[in-house]
Order: sequence, then C-alpha cells, then structure tokens
Amino acid sequence: GNWTVNFTTNGTANLTITPINGTTYGVDLEFLELNCGATKLNPVFNNISVFYQDYNCNEVGSHIAKVTTAADHILKFEFGNDVAYAYNAVTNVTACGVISTSGDYALNVSLSTAGAECINITASDVQFDCAGFTINYNQTGIRVNTNSGATSIQNVTIANCVIDGNLVGIAAANTSQLNITNNTIRTHSSTNSGSQAIGILLRVNSNYSIITRNDITTGGGGLANHHGIQMTSCLNINITNNNISTSDNSTASPSQNLGIDINSGTNNSIILFNNISTNGSGTNNDGITLEIRATGNNISKNIVTSHGRSLNDGILFINSAQRNTVEYNNITSNGSGISHGIMIESASDNNVTGNNITSVSDQSRGIEVN
Repeated sequence: GNWTVNFTTNGTANLTITPINGTTYGVDLEFLELNCGATKLNPVFNNISVFYQDYNCNEVGSHIAKVTTAADHILKFEFGNDVAYAYNAVTNVTACGVISTSGDYALNVSLSTAGAECINITASDVQFDCAGFTINYNQTGIRVNTNSGATSIQNVTIANCVIDGNLVGIAAANTSQLNITNNTIRTHSSTNSGSQAIGILLRVNSNYSIITRNDITTGGGGLANHHGIQMTSCLNINITNNNISTSDNSTASPSQNLGIDINSGTNNSIILFNNISTNGSGTNNDGITLEIRATGNNISKNIVTSHGRSLNDGILFINSAQRNTVEYNNITSNGSGISHGIMIESASDNNVTGNNITSVSDQSRGIEVN
C-alpha cells in the first residue's frame, strides 16, 4: 500500500527526505509525491532522496510513497538544521484471520486452516507479503472484500505467497488497484464434486488491477469448470508474465479447463506474455475465452497450448465478444476431435492478426468463423 507521512515546518529552509537504515527508493519505496496541503509540489528526486529548495509551507506537508517490500522502513527528514524520522513498521501475521486495518503485513510462519478461508482482507492500502511461506486452506486461500454488501476498497497487494488448497486460491470483489504478484497458486477440487477449482477469481468492480509473475495450477475432479484466472465485470486488468496450467483427473465425469476466462462485460484489459496450457479429459479446454460482451481487450504475445477430447480452442470468442484485439500469439490446439487455433462464434468487430497457429486435430482450422 501507500505510506503517507504528514509533517509541519516553521519558516523557510531546504527540505531533504532520505530513506535510511536499509530502506531505499527503488527497492523498498516508490516515491509518488510531495505536497503542501492540497498543492502538489515539484521536488528534485534523484532516486536516493527527495529535495525541495527553500521549502515554505504554512499547511500540513505530506510525503507519499508506495511500499514495495513488507519490512520496517525509516525516512529521515532534514529541514535546515532540524532532523526528524518517520517509521513504517510491518505487522507479522502468525494465524489465519481478518485484516481490517491499512498497513504492511507479512507472514513469518506458514498457515493452515480447516475452515472455509485463511486470510480475509477488508481494508484499503494493505500490503500482504507471505515472504515465501505457505497458506493451506479448505475453500478460499485469500479473500479480498468479498463479503456481501461490502463497500469498495483500493490499493491491496498480495505477494510472494504459496497458496495450496481446495477450490479458490485468491478471490476479490469491489477492489480497485489490486496487485497480485509473484505467487505460486495450486488449487484443486474433489473427484466429481461439481466444484470449480480457480486460481484467481476477480468479480465485479475489481478494476485497474495487476496480475503478474504468478505460477498458477488448477484442476481436480469432473462435473465442473476449472480456471486459471476468471474475471467477471471488471475493467482495465493487466495480466502479464504468468504461467497458467489447468487440468482434470476424471475420465468418468470430465470437466472443462480454461486458462483465462474473460467474462461478463470485462473490458479494456491487457493479456500479455503469459504461458497458458490447458489439458482435460473432456471437451472445451480452451486457452483463453472472451465471452458475454467482453469488449476492447488486448491479447498479445502469449504462448497458448490447448489439449483435450475435442473443441479445445486456443482462443475462443463467443456470446457477443466485440472489438477485441488478438495479435502475435503462438497458439497450438490439440484434441481427438475438432480443435481450432482461434474460434470466433457469435462475436463481431474483433481484430485478429499476426498469430502463429498450429492445429493438430483432423478437421481443425487455424481460424474458424462461425
């Protein structure tokens, strides 16, 4: 989250703000702005310190930085001959529970619960860093603002977690500027339970969010659809540099396995540089789907491989998906039946160009328009 330090001064002097004692800009903090009251100032920033010559402010000043590591941070404020310090301490999390206050949180042990969820984040401006520790859970590993009737929150980061359990790894709703970075997520469902296994689930109004550098594996029993990432009614999502693999282990009751599902009015998102593999014993194991009025999304430079019985399309447009761009992807579709590289069905005004497509199955096409 963002760390805001408010301060007051008396008179005019040069102001210098410097991270110290192991805290640095560019690693621990990202400098955002220096303010005098509601007026944004234009200081000199050299990646080491913030400097403002002849600083004079009769209101409350503020230094705002984005915290990028879950650790204790210290800032040194020098105003003429006066020196003061600001401290941003991290809170260690040692058990599953609710995070309802803004701040920086970090695991120092692995967590496990037999209950429905482990971590529930309900506050804005939260940085949650697992520091490589594991969360084991029964239904949802980390929930972000998914309680019924919850008001919108913003600026939540989930980083460096190993999330391993049943059904959903991370679920979020009504959360803007969510950052899910550098996590390993493994989700599964019981054989023939009819329950979905989903790595990351973004629901209504989880807008302007980033999902990057995650390793996501989903799968399990039949009678359900398993998704690496599923988005519903979201805007401006950036999904970049993730490894996504979906599969099932049931031949008696096969399921559908989707890499990324862009669903129900999810618009203006970027899907870039991801490696996606789907593999199922049934049909419709699609790499990327755009459906139900998904509009204005850009899908570029991904590696997509789909496997299964049949109808395993690398990228599928369906149900009024429109004005999307699909370009420069490397797509391979496989199956014992028809499986197209790109399938366009009941969709319009989409731009498909420059893709490298291999369709292995009989009667399959690189691009099929229906």
